[in-house]
Amino acid sequence: MTTLSQLALRPSGVVVAKPEDFSPSWENRPRHEVAIGLRPISPQDAVDARRLAAETAWKEHPQEVDQDLRVEAYNDALMRFVLARGTCDPNDARARLALWSGVEDSIVFVALTREGAKRLYDAHERAELSARVDVPEATDEDVARLPEAFARAVRHPAEAARLRRLMGYVLDVLEGRA
Repeated sequence: MTTLSQLALRPSGVVVAKPEDFSPSWENRPRHEVAIGLRPISPQDAVDARRLAAETAWKEHPQEVDQDLRVEAYNDALMRFVLARGTCDPNDARARLALWSGVEDSIVFVALTREGAKRLYDAHERAELSARVDVPEATDEDVARLPEAFARAVRHPAEAARLRRLMGYVLDVLEGRA
């Protein structure tokens, strides 16, 4: 008899990574498309990802005048740390992604191109948002307030870009492209 713990746990999403998402210099670069499972990261992993991303950004750009470069480095590192913990076997969210098997989480810094990390991170964020049951649905009034709330709340270009990507995903869903 199969026990509950033996059953595979479906990932919250699956994305197909293309060979160009991986660095040409990575010795294990896939030659074909690869299915990658997406799973939510734990709250502690999220805290750790933000801390490690900040440490990485300050290490790469320690001068105060390097703020824009530091923000860019932080965002890149954050995406990669989230992907290290938020990717899994496409058939079982409890299993580590085979591409990362037997290596440290830092492999995502070597394995993925910047564009590949961004594309996979965006897919991860969409899968995580669509799977969350703790976020209430927006009411009609909430939807009507979106333009005003967006204009009032956005304080940084990176935040605006993130929110625009999320709204783009919503439009894709509404128009049947996702």
